[in-house]
Amino acid sequence: MDKKNAKYLTVGQFLIAVEKVWQTAHSNRYKYGDSHSIPPTSDKKISCDRLIAKALWDLGWTDQPVSTRSTSGMTIGNEDTYLTSHGFIKGNRSNIKSGSICLVMGHGGYLHTYVVNTWNTSSGIMTRFDTGSDYLINIAQPVTSSINEYTDIRAVYNIP
Repeated sequence: MDKKNAKYLTVGQFLIAVEKVWQTAHSNRYKYGDSHSIPPTSDKKISCDRLIAKALWDLGWTDQPVSTRSTSGMTIGNEDTYLTSHGFIKGNRSNIKSGSICLVMGHGGYLHTYVVNTWNTSSGIMTRFDTGSDYLINIAQPVTSSINEYTDIRAVYNIP
């Protein structure tokens, strides 16, 4: 039985792991940037995708891609292959719920990702874990935002 499959993961376990990674980054003054280390973020650099890669690593998903030239671990660019091959269900904006990994287009066309903590479908208000800047690493999390701030959602990945 392969425990590195999302069907063996609960939303609660995932959110606790994500929060612990943010707390470690916050408490230890990690800097925003591309972590090239394995395990992810062990070089005290974190970004939006490194939050997710490190949380999954801490949950035992240590089979993440390793590269010396680009960011190591599950990252934007290989997330679709990695997450779907590990049992995450790919969807779109209408599939957002607690525990969703959302991948969006950012300012200037770059991609950004975050993890939804809570989601209110009627108001469109969510709380999310996001380490996409030094500012976000240093403020209290989860942060609150409107889904309307993220109009260009490329993909949503959910635990089955």
